[in-house]
Amino acid sequence: PGKLAAQVGHGVRAAVAEANAEKLQDWDDDGETIIVLEVEDETGLREILETARRKHILANTVHDAGHTEVDEGTMTVVAVGPDAASRVDLVTGKLRLLRGGSAEDSREVEALRRRVAELEAELEMKRV
Repeated sequence: PGKLAAQVGHGVRAAVAEANAEKLQDWDDDGETIIVLEVEDETGLREILETARRKHILANTVHDAGHTEVDEGTMTVVAVGPDAASRVDLVTGKLRLLRGGSAEDSREVEALRRRVAELEAELEMKRV
């Protein structure tokens, strides 16, 4: 958890340092929200970065120095924003919140999500 917190901190710091006054104000007006989301791997981070750039939304990356747990140069964070929440959601809106816990917990959560989706579909069919 400490490594993750440090990497996110670096990302937020870089994002705020690069943002202009208008974007900082938009972020402030939306409550200065910081949300940690997850992707599967470094490729997922690159996709988020590319999407942000295509939509002209500020995005900064953090690359690890390689002193502890991760190889030097590994992209660990893409900080999207600061900006209005509605604009950030254009890039991050379909990502999941970062999950803690074990791989078994993650699998159980995924199974429950699938079951909820099945039940929602079933319910929708009964309404028609």
